Amino acid sequence: DIVLPAATNLERAALIAYPGCAYKGEVRYRHRALEPRGEARPDAEIFLDVGVRLGMGDMFWNGDVEASWSEIAQGLDAEVRDKAYNDPEGATVYAGAIDEMVDAGFLDGDRIYRLFGFPTATGQVEFDSKELRDAGHDGLPIYREPAESPVSTPELARDYPLVLTSGGRQKWFTHSQQHNVASLLAHDPKPRVQMHPADAAARGIADGDWVKVRSPRGAVRFAAEVNDVMKEGVVHCFHGWNDANVNELTEHTHLDPISGFPAFKALLCEVERA
Repeated sequence: DIVLPAATNLERAALIAYPGCAYKGEVRYRHRALEPRGEARPDAEIFLDVGVRLGMGDMFWNGDVEASWSEIAQGLDAEVRDKAYNDPEGATVYAGAIDEMVDAGFLDGDRIYRLFGFPTATGQVEFDSKELRDAGHDGLPIYREPAESPVSTPELARDYPLVLTSGGRQKWFTHSQQHNVASLLAHDPKPRVQMHPADAAARGIADGDWVKVRSPRGAVRFAAEVNDVMKEGVVHCFHGWNDANVNELTEHTHLDPISGFPAFKALLCEVERA
């Protein structure tokens, strides 16, 4: 295998467009805060250099990332371009300029659909998808009981009576990133499982207790967060923690037939004091 280590957000510069709403957006040049560590390189440099190595340098700006941004930014008004590069707050762009940026291919957002339609057979929003029907699926969303649930697998639910969901966002982290930043970790220091007070009381669990969440695949240790955010009978495990990997509880055999997405939000588990 070949590993191409990518730099972090703080180790790479970037020209970024934030579409915002239909009437304004932002363009900003994000400066590099520090040099990449070790052999890490910004993603864009890796992509462009691969193109050059494949003999397509003329299609990849000959490996020059700044040149690629300059070409893209040609669609911007000179004043907007200068402010985007030189003002730390970036440049706020309003409706008229956004139309020009969309036309130039620089900015993508909801306005592009107003201008060019949607990528469907009709060019319109389709509530009943012809493409899905042609592929043998239902054109409209239809509820199907998960492959693992108290209804689908009642015998399994006797040992694992709680429905497990995962993937909720945490304010201080981005998936598995920032868990090593002490100032952020201080706000949310423990991997948590959220559960309803009735479920916690039935298991002798109090808020803050360390518990073990078990599924047919394994067991992981979390700190209990007891409140009525969760529906009774359902628990939620936050993800992204190195020492509490919720994916040790999930499974990958029952996939969504359309997207192939695994059942991260519809499984069975049990929770007990650790």
